[in-house]
Amino acid sequence: MEGFAVAAGTWVDAGTKIRDAAEVLAYGRHAGEGVDAFCRAVGGPSRFGTDDLGRALFKGDRESGAPGFAGLRDGLLKDLTWTVNLLRAMAAGLVVAGGTYREADGTIAEGLGGPGPAGQDPPRWARMPESYALPSVPGGLPTAAPPPDVWAWAEKVLGWCGVPVQWPEGDLTALADLRDTALSMKSVLDEVAEEVAGHARRVGDGSGAATEAFVSTAKVVHGESGLLKSLAHRCGELARYCDDSRGAIISARWQCVATAVFVVALTLLAGALGRWVQGLVARLIRLEGAALWIALRVIRDAVLGMAFTVGTGEIGLLFHGDGLDFGALARLALEGLLVGGLTGFAVHGALPALLRRSPALEWLSRWSRSPGARGVATQYALSGSAGTAAIWTAGGLSGHGWGLDQLGDAAKYGFGMALTGAGTELAGRLFHHSPSAPPTGPLHSTATGPLDGPGTVGFGGVHDHPVSPDDLTARLDAGGGAPHLQDVPPAFPETMTVQDLRREMAAGRLTSEELTQRCLARIDAMNKELGAVMPGSLNRDAVLAQAREADRVRASGGDLGPLHGIPVLVKDNIDTRDLPTTAGSFALLHNKPYADAEVVTRLRDAGAIILGKTNLSEWANFRSDTPRHGWSATGGPSRNPYVLDRSPYGSSSGSAVAAATGLAPITIGTETFGSIVSPSGANGVVGFKPSLGRVSTAGIVPISHYQDTAGPITRNVADAAAVFEAIATTPEPIRLSLDLPPGTRIGVWSRDGNHPDVDRVLAEVVESLQKLGATTVVVDVPIPDASALLPHEFKQDINAYLANTGGEHPRDLAELIAFTRAHPGERSSEFGQGKFERAQDSDTVRSPREYEEERKRITEQARQDLDRILETHRLDALVSPTIAPADRILGGDDRPGNGTCNPSAVAGYPNINVPAGYAEGELPVGVSFMGRLNADEKILSLAYAFEQTTQSRRPPRYLPTLPK
Repeated sequence: MEGFAVAAGTWVDAGTKIRDAAEVLAYGRHAGEGVDAFCRAVGGPSRFGTDDLGRALFKGDRESGAPGFAGLRDGLLKDLTWTVNLLRAMAAGLVVAGGTYREADGTIAEGLGGPGPAGQDPPRWARMPESYALPSVPGGLPTAAPPPDVWAWAEKVLGWCGVPVQWPEGDLTALADLRDTALSMKSVLDEVAEEVAGHARRVGDGSGAATEAFVSTAKVVHGESGLLKSLAHRCGELARYCDDSRGAIISARWQCVATAVFVVALTLLAGALGRWVQGLVARLIRLEGAALWIALRVIRDAVLGMAFTVGTGEIGLLFHGDGLDFGALARLALEGLLVGGLTGFAVHGALPALLRRSPALEWLSRWSRSPGARGVATQYALSGSAGTAAIWTAGGLSGHGWGLDQLGDAAKYGFGMALTGAGTELAGRLFHHSPSAPPTGPLHSTATGPLDGPGTVGFGGVHDHPVSPDDLTARLDAGGGAPHLQDVPPAFPETMTVQDLRREMAAGRLTSEELTQRCLARIDAMNKELGAVMPGSLNRDAVLAQAREADRVRASGGDLGPLHGIPVLVKDNIDTRDLPTTAGSFALLHNKPYADAEVVTRLRDAGAIILGKTNLSEWANFRSDTPRHGWSATGGPSRNPYVLDRSPYGSSSGSAVAAATGLAPITIGTETFGSIVSPSGANGVVGFKPSLGRVSTAGIVPISHYQDTAGPITRNVADAAAVFEAIATTPEPIRLSLDLPPGTRIGVWSRDGNHPDVDRVLAEVVESLQKLGATTVVVDVPIPDASALLPHEFKQDINAYLANTGGEHPRDLAELIAFTRAHPGERSSEFGQGKFERAQDSDTVRSPREYEEERKRITEQARQDLDRILETHRLDALVSPTIAPADRILGGDDRPGNGTCNPSAVAGYPNINVPAGYAEGELPVGVSFMGRLNADEKILSLAYAFEQTTQSRRPPRYLPTLPK
């Protein structure tokens, strides 16, 4: 049993490192609690978690005194009832764990913590009721029989997992019935029975009855069942034949880790090789449209099939001590190519053709791409089914005959094909390149992956506009690209402003409902790749009803305000009364604000439609010392739409990406320290940080009230100005002009160590400003540092927020830290909570009065420095590069570099990023215009004149990486 546990535990650990799959991790923990509770109910070992399962079962739990198998040798023979109950508990727990893990991306876990098929919450089902716990005596034997309703509970759990099992209520006679049960639960009990038999043989008994019963059970259920079985069997051998059980477990764990790393590396290599072969074939063959795309997908799946069969075959040879057998590997390679190719044709050619002709299958395809099903599990289940049929057919054609053995082999390799495909998908997402991503949008509007484009016959249907081989070859030569993102219809024209959209609506050429529907369709089609919008934050029926009401009011001659009927996406740290506000964390998954944030209220009062919430760097980048910009537990990673393997920066990552890709005309971000202007610079959009206090922060998850603010992120300055007028606490008319006022003077500031292209773009900006009539002066601005004060201010502000918002969630920072430690989905190998912990301990460093005095000193110094420079040189504004070009998400340092947001952030002065050029031909470079406190309207007008003169922004091309 410990061998299987170690294998399974390592499998989960490897999955944690491969992908930050929050659902899997969260439910894996609940399943572990279910095993714990069930075993306690039958008097077995308790208090073991997912990582300690093997050690607890074999060695026992020292903390609780619960013995393991080694300590129960005498008791095992003396009380066979305990053994039967323990085996039942193992089976029930493993079914819950295995079922939840397999279905995490499917129907059981819709999003996080969603209802299962029976409408029940998995965590509640997985936990054994406290009333079922039984007292134990020394030696671990139960003092009483388990209550009858324990078995009813187990039946409910198993039924919820799709395993129809009726537990017998007998005791010694249960072994015979258990063998029948094992037949219906073969995939779960294979490992259990085999390892229990091994323990029984080690213990031995005089009559041999126990050993015979367990060996008989093992024989009934024995059989190869794929890669997981091989791993578990090998770990079990190591544990059985090693005197030091702890050493055996450690050795087995390393074997499993090495195997997991090998399989991941193999799938990544296969994905890369498949893309290279696709590019080569695209240049050599002369197919068109759908035929070409099917051919490329078949080639990719053939390569994946070869990689899987060779990899698993060699693992099996090494585990059984047979070493390298090149003849066997060559045969496996050919078999894998055949099976992979047939699978690819079935999944990407034949199956979609059926889907277009069968209403039932068309409904299945729609369901498979729903937010609950997520698509991945369904697509690769189909791949596995096709692989099974293909291998079985191949076995029959090659003379090996037809029978259960061939069917078993077919199922094993078919499951392997599905597992490898999904592994490639998830590993590819880790590197922000998805070689086989399933569709997310409507049935006939998107394609199956990054290489799917116009003319594709894929799981998503047939496109109407064919793509030429020359065009495809050019895209592949240029570094791939994501043509299916480029081909998604826009929700509104690239150059249209909010005022343009309002004129179209007033003229009757567009309605709010049409615009909202287009935005929703574009989000459906693109968000899986971009990660810009929070999953589950789109209340479609409600927003469409609001849009229809906006149209009704307009038709009757009414006007709701300057944003009448315009869809808006807001960052998910801004409270909305009708949607949860998570700040990207599971800790706030059930946070239910009592009211809209003030900025949302003003948007609604201006007639805007709150479309949904955008992803962000979790906790606005104030949790970890080594954050991943654009990543959150609830939203996953965001990607830079210009080059998809580059960082979007943060923390308003999703808002900037959504604005850049036209998912909505307007998005709202927040900033404490560059979180509006930095992602805006990296994603080629306009981001305006108002002066401190000009926009209310009431109802926004805080970091520091001394620096926090909210502001618009849009495609153009005119829209940013319109939104600022709507949300400002003290709005003033903004007069935008194509010309700068006579005598305008602008200070030029740049830090050392810039990217060469950033220096080039800044020189071009200076030349453009001079052509507009401005006088430019080179200046040097001191860099203020308030970072030592933020932890104390965060603790005070976040405790106040958590104590005054509704729903179930941590009520202060201490509970928040405990939650993060207890939930694996909130952790990754690099993402800790160092800032949280320093904030919690900040009161031990200085007194509140000392913090307040130091904050006052630093803020005044930052303002004096800026005011002195502006006054000395008689400047109207400062201009500087906003941020370094976006670095790689993985493999780069993912840090903004020499940004210039510090002075305006600490001083609370206005700052606006405007697109100004590109580094390395593709990565956006923005410049920031900073001005005096409350000179927001002046800065917006200056930025507008610069933007309209240079017209530097161009739409993203969704390249997977920079062309070489």
